[in-house]
Amino acid sequence: MTEQLPILISGAGPTGLTLALALGKAGYNVELFEAEAALADEIRASTIHASTMEYWDSLGVADRIIAKGKTSKTLKFYERETKECVATFDYSLIEGDTRFPFRLQCPQNIVTRELLPAALETGNVTVHMSHASQRFEDHGDSVTLYLQTPDGKEKAVRGSYLCACDGPRSPARVQLDIKFPEVSVYEDRFLLIGTDIDLQTIYPDIGPVAYFYDPEEWIICMELPTMTRTIFRIPPDVDTSDLTSELSCRKRLEKVVGPDYDYNIKVVNYYSVLQRAAETFRVGRVCLAGDAAHLNNPTGGQGLNSGAQDAAMLADKLIRVLQGADDKALDEYSITRRDYHKNMVQQKAAKNYSDLVLTEQEDRAARNEAMKSIAKNPEQARAYLLRASMLDHRIERTDAA
Repeated sequence: MTEQLPILISGAGPTGLTLALALGKAGYNVELFEAEAALADEIRASTIHASTMEYWDSLGVADRIIAKGKTSKTLKFYERETKECVATFDYSLIEGDTRFPFRLQCPQNIVTRELLPAALETGNVTVHMSHASQRFEDHGDSVTLYLQTPDGKEKAVRGSYLCACDGPRSPARVQLDIKFPEVSVYEDRFLLIGTDIDLQTIYPDIGPVAYFYDPEEWIICMELPTMTRTIFRIPPDVDTSDLTSELSCRKRLEKVVGPDYDYNIKVVNYYSVLQRAAETFRVGRVCLAGDAAHLNNPTGGQGLNSGAQDAAMLADKLIRVLQGADDKALDEYSITRRDYHKNMVQQKAAKNYSDLVLTEQEDRAARNEAMKSIAKNPEQARAYLLRASMLDHRIERTDAA
């Protein structure tokens, strides 16, 4: 029978592994396929908000991830040129709203290495590495996924549903001809440099997360468990031919730490960022989640989190359908998550981005005054932090979650 077939998941990133863990804990058999031979080593996303930690806590894995990360009890904003601290937001203001009143910095490559064993421990999840999704067939009452195995052969696996969590080039999305129609004006380029710089020596009390306003090249600094990560926004007119060279990176960092600071560069990454949402997150027996469904600007740290929240809702809807509910529940997943991404995630990222890129002095001064005013007002600051934590629905609440 269809309900006895395993649920198929393509992609062993945070979204796919969160989904596998949720379904496995609920007692459903899951076959998860990852194209690479091992989990990704790249840092990639590193910000985890309270909303995601709450869901992972319900799955019994939050403490494992928190123990491997760096918690930030404050969120700070600076003027880069003058080193003035424009605003400080204290997460203690949301202690009555969540069990996790902080922002966690834990790189994706660490997160996945905690989610994977947790999923396997359910006894219901099987993970196949070096199995690249190629195509699928939707039979109406089941789906067959065709994969390329490590020896180059084709393998067919039948399941009840296929959940594509395999990134922006997802073969399932491409096969379904689901477009990413919205190309955001916030498409941009970023340089990520990981070092052993101790920013506390330059900015006392800076905390693990800080945003630096600058009309020419704003930056975001985050203290991770193994390094300090500095993200530079690269203006569109800058030549990128030697952008990742050590000399070029040191010239950029010199403007942050000065010419005499001694440090080591551990890792350098460069990428462009798009802000898009797929036309739909579900067609028949195939559902999209995470980067396969939407792409985010990193300024609010919402990419990994929105993917985990996709997994949370998709797991819930799949379980209901497999228990006999109308499969229109999966349409609800598609509509709800797509609307949330477009109307909440994209809007937040756009606002964060627009604040960072202001160039006119009058606009910058108005922004700084607005941020100072919000930070000094406890209720407004609380609401700001709840929005930043993707807990907007709790703004009117005062009881602990």
